[in-house]
Amino acid sequence: MDRYTAKNSFDYFIHKDLGGFLRRELDLYLNTEVLNLNDLERGDTARLDRALARVRATRQVGGKIIDFLAQLEDFQKQLWLKKKFVLETQWCVTLDRVPETLYPEIAANRAQCEEWVNLYAVDEIAGHLANGSTTWTDPPSVDFLKANPYLMLDTRHFDGNFTDRLLDWLSEAGPLDEQLDGLLVHGENFQALSLLEARYRGQIQCAYLDPPYNTGEDGFAYRDSYQHSSWVTMLKDRLSLTRELLSVEGILFSSIDDIEQPLLRLLMDESFGSANRIANMVWKGATDNNPTRITTEHEYLVWYAKALASTAPVWKSTANEAKTLILEEWERLHASYDELAQIQALFRKFIKDNREVLSPLTHYDRVDEDGPYTGGRRVHNPGREGYRYDVIHPRTGRPCVEPARGYRFPLETMTKLLENDKIIFGTDETQIIQIKEYLRDYDGGLKGLIELDSRVGANAPESLFGSREVFKNPKPVELLVNLLGFIATRDQYVLDFLAGSGTTGHAVVNLNRDDGQRRKYILVEIGSHFEKVLLPRLKKVVYSPNWRSGKPVSREGIAHLLKYLRLESYEDTLDSLELTPPSDDQTRLLEEDFHLAEDYRLRYALGVEISGNAGLQDRDFADPFAHTLSVLGDGERREARVDLPETFNYLIGLRVETRRRIDSITTITGTDAERRKCLILWRTLNVDCSALDAWFVRNRERFPESLDLIYVNGDHTLNSMKQRGDNWTAETIEAVFRNKMFEDSLDGR
Repeated sequence: MDRYTAKNSFDYFIHKDLGGFLRRELDLYLNTEVLNLNDLERGDTARLDRALARVRATRQVGGKIIDFLAQLEDFQKQLWLKKKFVLETQWCVTLDRVPETLYPEIAANRAQCEEWVNLYAVDEIAGHLANGSTTWTDPPSVDFLKANPYLMLDTRHFDGNFTDRLLDWLSEAGPLDEQLDGLLVHGENFQALSLLEARYRGQIQCAYLDPPYNTGEDGFAYRDSYQHSSWVTMLKDRLSLTRELLSVEGILFSSIDDIEQPLLRLLMDESFGSANRIANMVWKGATDNNPTRITTEHEYLVWYAKALASTAPVWKSTANEAKTLILEEWERLHASYDELAQIQALFRKFIKDNREVLSPLTHYDRVDEDGPYTGGRRVHNPGREGYRYDVIHPRTGRPCVEPARGYRFPLETMTKLLENDKIIFGTDETQIIQIKEYLRDYDGGLKGLIELDSRVGANAPESLFGSREVFKNPKPVELLVNLLGFIATRDQYVLDFLAGSGTTGHAVVNLNRDDGQRRKYILVEIGSHFEKVLLPRLKKVVYSPNWRSGKPVSREGIAHLLKYLRLESYEDTLDSLELTPPSDDQTRLLEEDFHLAEDYRLRYALGVEISGNAGLQDRDFADPFAHTLSVLGDGERREARVDLPETFNYLIGLRVETRRRIDSITTITGTDAERRKCLILWRTLNVDCSALDAWFVRNRERFPESLDLIYVNGDHTLNSMKQRGDNWTAETIEAVFRNKMFEDSLDGR
């Protein structure tokens, strides 16, 4: 059987059908004459008949072309709505969650060690940056790995056997999905949301959206110059899917500017209902002194609830209660002791001993006569060049090092800050000064107006990667940390399906680090910066909260487990189509009946001759770990291995509890979207029915007693292995896989 690329398959198909079945009508159309008034006046009936024949031919050809194009459109829609394969699944986990028995193998993995050098500058760990008494060697020692628990391992650098052993270990620690802190999906966002729907329906607490602003100027990887109608269409289906994912008390908020804000409001009203509109927040993020009619210095944040009546009537950040407790302790200490040094020591002990309760305000750990304060406010000028002058360090007498782009204040303002003791100096002049921020001035409420310089969003790429050019115009982490702190708590999910550089994930990590909670993020991104910026950014911020010029200032990481997926694209689906000509008997039948053949070609042939994705054929489940798909990446086409087990997990909405390789069979347990306890068995079919039955007898005690379903690829006789009290039923994977993958395309979603 010949295999064509999608373009060749469609070109061949269209050429054959238009050439073979529409040519007669087209020839009739082209060879008939045009009727004019003189012909009617002369009573030229022959010319009149030929003209009317042309009208009839036009109608015939037009109708058949419409039928043919409708067939093409319906088929392409079916392919678009088909759930997409997971092409790759990788796990990133900090070493504190990895068994030490794997450390020698990890230390010997050159690709992993090179990544650590590039990401974390581990080759510079020595002296005051040393953890324990170890320093970097090439390859590193096992002791070095033990002393650096927040190095993040990526299974992409290891073989499948290593990943199986790692997942087996993690499965012993608790349900796999519950351990996950983050999920990254590299793929088109509609396709990603569609695949994730069964698994996460009704479970997302908060979704943040930062759509293209339609300016054509912000360097966004998505098309950024849509017509208004196209822009609305692009968002509408994705918002509909997002609403299904939100919990009943879920919230969606979206950044937007003046250009599309009115249309976004209308679109959100349609998707969520105007009664569920919460607020239209104004974000003053710029100062523009250029002469114009009216200066625009703001953007918007549009807020909607899935069901407003189910959301909390008052939003409070965890910081509100912490502020009260800290100020009360300050007042007690200030009234009880005279020496500021003693108050400072006791105050810091209080902060340290009550860190979990006082988060996220534990950084307000310094005091003076006016109360607790921190040094969080920046003095550098974001964006363009700022002011240049010397600020003398009070102890060394030398000028303090200036921020990279100078100070944001003129000298007069800095002088007043110094006179009022509002400047914090480092131990010497090599550290950049900071401005005091008193806890009493901290406002923990959300208001309709936020003032935050939008240019500070570029600080994260600059500090993490040493350049602002790696990603244009990211949102400030500080903005999302502030907002998410009010609406996402505990272990709730935060979704961003236009993830960009990963600011939302960064904010969630920072929040969890501050207050010790376990919020989880789901980020979807299609751009090439997924690999270059988003994934490395998450690996970096997990390892250290503080970075400068691409290198960590500290190595105080946080335990973390994230998974990232790569999805099949729509173009990959097209390129995997196969042209399967009719059988000899079918061809003979079509040749004998012209009208039957014509109807077949115009309405049905595409769905019959160009089969569904090759991966859905039963033969491709014979070795589920070796099936490949032709994909395009980095300008080249290659065969990529498909992760059938992971794809199936999402198709049935499985909340994965364990994944283990037992003998030659991969086993997965969990609860599906219908709350049924499932055991999924993946094997190569050289493990025949009798061998599978014997394997099940040996291992059945390792699986939950309250199973409802057992799925297995290929023919099996597992149902004959049921014992008294068993309530499960065993089904083959193939039919369920196909039905779930195409169910949305078949019901015309």
